[in-house]
Amino acid sequence: MKEKILVLLVVVMAFSCSAPEKKSPVFSFEDLIVDTLVLEKDPMTKSLGSDFTFIQTDSGSILQTFSDHTLFSYSYPEGKILKKVEFEKEGPDGIGDFISGSLIDSQSIWFLSNNRLLEATQNGRVKRTIALPEAPMERLAANYATFPHNEMKRFGSKLLIPDVPFVFKEEFKDYKKWLLVIDLESGKQEYWEFPYPDGYEYYAEDHMLGPYNHHYHPETEKLLVSFPASDSIYIASEGQEKWFLADAGESFQILPGSTSTQGEWTVFQPNPNSGRYTWIDFDPLAEVYLRQVTLSPGNSEEGRKSKNKLLIYNSEFEQIGEIKLRFEISGFSGDSGYFFRLGSIHSEDEVSYVRVDFSKMK
Repeated sequence: MKEKILVLLVVVMAFSCSAPEKKSPVFSFEDLIVDTLVLEKDPMTKSLGSDFTFIQTDSGSILQTFSDHTLFSYSYPEGKILKKVEFEKEGPDGIGDFISGSLIDSQSIWFLSNNRLLEATQNGRVKRTIALPEAPMERLAANYATFPHNEMKRFGSKLLIPDVPFVFKEEFKDYKKWLLVIDLESGKQEYWEFPYPDGYEYYAEDHMLGPYNHHYHPETEKLLVSFPASDSIYIASEGQEKWFLADAGESFQILPGSTSTQGEWTVFQPNPNSGRYTWIDFDPLAEVYLRQVTLSPGNSEEGRKSKNKLLIYNSEFEQIGEIKLRFEISGFSGDSGYFFRLGSIHSEDEVSYVRVDFSKMK
């Protein structure tokens, strides 16, 4: 019994506490802002998030996003809606009622729908459908899905598709087939394998701490995977893999959630006091990696404000600084910088984003 308790304590300490506090240059978020982007919001659109793609056209750059079964194209930097194309849910060009992910490139838009990959034109016509593999028995059920900072990626003739667990389960501790790679020319399907950190089953059945977050950089062929309850980032490159310590620089608690049963349903209840690492991304203009961490979530009833950080690393994974934040933020990269969503500040008919220049930190 004492041995089991000791092992549990080691696991808790490994995941719940960062390394001893270290000092890193602290920068002001406001000092890094160089511009503001204001996007017009369609009256029928519920919200505009931070999942945008820059597309180069003969007349310049445009911004595109897919929301509510509609592809929106925006002028840049004016932010006006140039075009919107509604996609059918049923019929020969139907993409399905529930879309779990999408990817926009210069020629097509790709959808994840009901265990299928669909390629469609930007005018709403479905070109082809590819069946995605069923989950192996140990995976239980696949969840091919994308969300901001955890996207599909196309490089050459290949497409990288994440299979993201809703919660981590003890059965997954030896499972590695989390990224599906499809060759669009040959049709070959294989997995890019990577493991969850040892001891991660301590955080099983928690939907805030289960889903991984990744970034693939085609130019360097580096895959980075971040886990909500781990100080370290998994890096794979040129057939080699390693774990890189990218901790918050100060101690904070990552606390497992709990579950309850309501009839036939299992209810997942994350710990409201738990911190976590939220996402990782890359800014190609400044050539820096970004990792956001929530040290302490806010609680309005207790009058407690959220405490967050944005950790900045150069291309050699050396930390060059950090930015303290009052709330969690999310954004997207572009050729002219990195854009963070602020929301509807002046009007419900528009959404504001700020462009940040991280090269000022070097």
